[in-house]
Amino acid sequence: MPKAETAPANQTVGEYIWEELEARGWTIAEFAIQLRWPVTEVTKLLDGLLPITEAIATDLATAFGTSTGLWLNLYNMYCLVADKAHCRAVRDWREKNPPLPQFKDHRVEITDGVPSEDYVREGRE
Repeated sequence: MPKAETAPANQTVGEYIWEELEARGWTIAEFAIQLRWPVTEVTKLLDGLLPITEAIATDLATAFGTSTGLWLNLYNMYCLVADKAHCRAVRDWREKNPPLPQFKDHRVEITDGVPSEDYVREGRE
């Protein structure tokens, strides 16, 4: 069971994820492969620059074997209890800086556990 299920509301989702990565012995690159996301997007998530949407929560749930609701609740509790201004700022920043069209859903083509050749060739890994 992920530690996130019993963690306090003043932790960001990124902090929960860091704890889970450490507990599982996963690197950021390994986690990116689990999510099928570019490493740059995972870093934004860990740094708190991505609001937790239903799509992101679903990806996290799949990677960690939890529920989508867990990640949505963690984010909502953080926004309500700890840092409403930060959550508004992230939402506003994301509206002004949408993901590139090819990464709209954050996923990348993965073949045999590595990002696609085009993705690596363009220096986005």
